[in-house]
Amino acid sequence: MNNIAFAQLGRRYQYKYAEILFKENLLFKLYTDLWFPYELKKQFNLKIVKSIIERRNSNIPNDLVQSFNLLGAKLSYKQRNCEDINELSLLLTKYGEKFSAKQAKYKLADTIIGMCSESLEIFSLYKDKGKKTILIQYDSGDDEYIFSDEQNKFPEWKLSTFNRSEKYYSRIYKEWELADKIIVNSTWAKNMIVKQGACEKKVHIIPLVQEENSYLIENKPVNLKNPIKVLYVGSIVLRKGVQYLLEASKKLSDKKFEFHVIGSTNLSHSKLRLMYPNVIFHEHIPFSEVTQFYKNSDVLVFPSLSDGFGSVQVEAMTYGLPVIASTSCADVVEHAKSGFLIPPNNSIEIEKHLCFLENNREFLQQMKCNAKKRSKDFSLENISKKFIEILR
Repeated sequence: MNNIAFAQLGRRYQYKYAEILFKENLLFKLYTDLWFPYELKKQFNLKIVKSIIERRNSNIPNDLVQSFNLLGAKLSYKQRNCEDINELSLLLTKYGEKFSAKQAKYKLADTIIGMCSESLEIFSLYKDKGKKTILIQYDSGDDEYIFSDEQNKFPEWKLSTFNRSEKYYSRIYKEWELADKIIVNSTWAKNMIVKQGACEKKVHIIPLVQEENSYLIENKPVNLKNPIKVLYVGSIVLRKGVQYLLEASKKLSDKKFEFHVIGSTNLSHSKLRLMYPNVIFHEHIPFSEVTQFYKNSDVLVFPSLSDGFGSVQVEAMTYGLPVIASTSCADVVEHAKSGFLIPPNNSIEIEKHLCFLENNREFLQQMKCNAKKRSKDFSLENISKKFIEILR
């Protein structure tokens, strides 16, 4: 293992895998679609400007980055105009092909690490040259059968589709075959893709990395009188299970709870406000602004019906937020210690555990401390050791 190329579209995981490789003196090149080479201290109010300047990792030297900015700009623009997940999956398939093909014009490393749906062509080339291929499968593959009944339960969410294209799945299945190793984020994701045909011996579990500087943030104490502030961060779609949190909000007094839901959706926010009057909805905002909600909240609810990991769980914990999470994602929450684990598709369980925290605020304060401690298990140092061990 001498040098390793890493390739990814977007800023997924804040380029942490590439950062680990650089710190271990293994990074040959980071290939990406959009990279902002300057570190700016000034704050910008324009969302589009913020989304651009966040496309960087200050710990990775610019001369080790090869970005295809025109491709990235086009992809970013078209992503914002996708109407559903099916259309998005077709777009990612198309641009995954383009991104993968562009890398073939450059000198090859000994090993290529790429993300699912965007690595097929470059993996084929590396295998032809007798080189190593490692795939990062960041989701659970084809898990759509899990959501098959949700549309019937929530007909008012008729615009919230979740069927990805056959081309998308065909592409990732071929990547599984070409990969020497497949890295997933959780036991849940491993079990899901093995059921779909991935070779179990190839699959290795590495949890996600969390930003180190967030551990320096002090816990905000629980107010004994104010309403409990409940936060959800993620896409407002049926697959994320947010509908069960919203149903629970209908039964909880607005004098005891304050609900904030952050995320993009195909439903209009005005319609959502009419459907769920106890909830304050916020459109998708830059990650740098989401941190203010973490700081000002008391608990995060992550009710996903299927998720490869669910990085917002760890993000929230670094700010001292316990998490009420479903069992259909990564094993982040320690039940009754740093949060609660509940079955998916269950608004009653969400309601019950929120009421328990509201009635036991001293216990909530202890959970906040435990959540902070738990988040350190996902530090760059800890995850780096696991990542490098698998590579070797």
